[in-house]
This record gives sequence, C-alpha cells and structure tokens, in this order.
Amino acid sequence: MSRFHILVWGAGDLPSVVCLHRARGHARRFERMARMMTGGRRVSAYDLRGHGRSPWSGPHTLGQHVADLDEVLEELGTGQVVLVGDGFGCRVALEYTAAQGGRVTALALLDPPLRPTPERMRELAAAERRSRVYANADAAIAEWAGYGGLHHTPRALIEEDVAEHLVVDQDGRLRFRYSHDAAAAALEAMAEPAEGLKEVVCPVLIVRGQVTCPAMSGSTVTVAPGVPPASGSCSGFGSTLTFMPVRLR
Repeated sequence: MSRFHILVWGAGDLPSVVCLHRARGHARRFERMARMMTGGRRVSAYDLRGHGRSPWSGPHTLGQHVADLDEVLEELGTGQVVLVGDGFGCRVALEYTAAQGGRVTALALLDPPLRPTPERMRELAAAERRSRVYANADAAIAEWAGYGGLHHTPRALIEEDVAEHLVVDQDGRLRFRYSHDAAAAALEAMAEPAEGLKEVVCPVLIVRGQVTCPAMSGSTVTVAPGVPPASGSCSGFGSTLTFMPVRLR
C-alpha cells in the first residue's frame, strides 16, 4: 500500500494522466475534471508531501517532491504519462519532465509560476508559517488566503472543498489539512525561477484564467507558431480561460 494518498479514476488500461495540486491544496480538487475524462483516460491525483493524507514529514524541497512523483508513478505502474500541474504542481511537473523527459508525453500547466516576483513569494511564505485557526467554516471561507480571488466560484463548490480540506483539531478549532512548513517551503521554492525549461521538449499547454495568479507575471513563454491562443469558458466557475500551446524558454 502506498504511503501517499492517491485517487484514481478510469480503467487501468487507458492512457495515464497524473495531476499535481498547488501548495495548500489536495488531490480531490481534480475529481470533477477527472470524471469527465474517464472515457478515454485513467486519471490519478495524489496529496503532495506535507498535504492532506500523505506524509507530512520533510524534507519539503522541490527535489523531494520530484522523487515523490517518481515513487507515485511506480506505485501506479505508469509508463508514459501526461502530467497536469496547478500552481506549485506545475513546478514539480516541469522539474520531473526536465529530468525524465522520455516518460512524459505532454504537460498541461494551470497558472504556472515560472518566474514570479521573489520578494512577494517570500512574503507569502513568511505569512504561511503563522498558523491560522478558525472558529467555524464560514470564518475559514472568508479569511483563508487559499480562497482569495475566487470571485466567480459558486459558494457550493467552496463548501465542498471545505468539507474535504478543513478538519477539527484537538482544541476543537478548525485548521486546513496541510503542513504550514510544507506550504511555506513550496512558496519559497517558487521564489526561484524555474530551471531546465530548455530540457522540456514535449508538448506544453498553459491555461490561464481571466483573473489569474499574480505569480504568472514575469513568466517567459513562446506561443507555438501557427496555433493562436484559444478562449473558452470553464463550466461551473463562470471564468474565461485562455489556452496557449507554448514553447518554454
């Protein structure tokens, strides 16, 4: 049995997609997307180290997350794979692909923080280490930074996430199910620009929202020639998304 908390949707003989969540997130956030893909893909997601029901022990370095991904792929019996990353999960996917390019057939990156503002990321990391507790779910939804900016997200979807992610501690107060040290380490790792992008030779799709993560600013991408960016709406969230096949540099 794996020491990581892994969720799988779809038959085992289908092409494999593995999803990596953002810092402070969890694997089940990919469930709606995964269920829409199970007719043609086997979709897996797991709680990253320091998050959810996976081990919280360190180290919480980018290199350790890459090693963890390799362990999860072996556990799943996955050969070639498409990686889907969200936020910090993009950095893990890129680092893994740069090292194991023959195994990754494509990347889909949701708001990848390639070259964010270092000072801002370090500020966020320092704030993350100051543990927060909440009296009730309404307070958590209103005050937690992880829900900041979700202006178009229906309340029901946020409440669904809270039911999975918010837990009662021994003191009776509520905390989100992740290690603050792990999340802070992820934010600090993102303060450094992504390396090895020239080693990524597989197709890459970057997805950005109409209201997107500030960490995207400063990222350098080249849109694939002859393929214009396309826009579409994300069902249930009310946001416009831009899809860009790109080359990284």
